[in-house]
Amino acid sequence: MTATFDYVQPARTSTTSYFDTLSAAYAALPVSTGGTIQARQFTFVENPNLNRSIPVILLGGFNPAYTDNSGYTTIQGTLTVTLGSLTADRVVIR
Repeated sequence: MTATFDYVQPARTSTTSYFDTLSAAYAALPVSTGGTIQARQFTFVENPNLNRSIPVILLGGFNPAYTDNSGYTTIQGTLTVTLGSLTADRVVIR
């Protein structure tokens, strides 16, 4: 028997751009418009610093297929908004 498993990175900024960290997803957002980051039900161990003058929406708690967000995304660390704005849903900071 052979089994194959696909690893789905825990954050994305579109349906084709996936990232291992929230910081990397944030860095990939357009400088002129900002955008939305979707995050899986996952614990990110990092200290994201939002330091650009862009609006960001962070939607957490998605399943691996990114079709449902009934769970929560956890950031184990600090989340700092230095510039711009952040709207977050289903995100826990510990």
